[in-house]
Amino acid sequence: MWLPVIYFVCRKLYYFGEGATEGYTWLISRSHTKEFSRTYHFWRECVENMGARLICLAICVMRAGWMGLAMFFAGEATGIVIYELKYRDVKLGSWRAYKAGSYELGLNGKTWFSIPYPQWKALLMALVILLIIEIMIMRSVLNA
Repeated sequence: MWLPVIYFVCRKLYYFGEGATEGYTWLISRSHTKEFSRTYHFWRECVENMGARLICLAICVMRAGWMGLAMFFAGEATGIVIYELKYRDVKLGSWRAYKAGSYELGLNGKTWFSIPYPQWKALLMALVILLIIEIMIMRSVLNA
């Protein structure tokens, strides 16, 4: 019964910590090149964190079926927003700081795709909406 609540809280804690550590990593080492940034994010996001996310996905689906799958994707989206806000707080000095540029992913100097960084108002609105959706899903899992 408490598994979805524990999952909900731990997921937020993970992304909060992830945003902080990432912010400190980039704050301390300002000598990172754009190519290093793309490669770093490829290995960090696509390889390292994918294992943890797949474990969470498997647990959700095994324990709660389709609602577990919905809870996983809502948690993933909410977590990414929390991560980005905390990262900005650490690296730029405020979660409301303007972040110029775009998120680029690629390997060996080639960019596969580029997405402009959302600004804090859009992130805050997304966080509120996603938390409401996630809580509604969690309630339905608890009531099942």
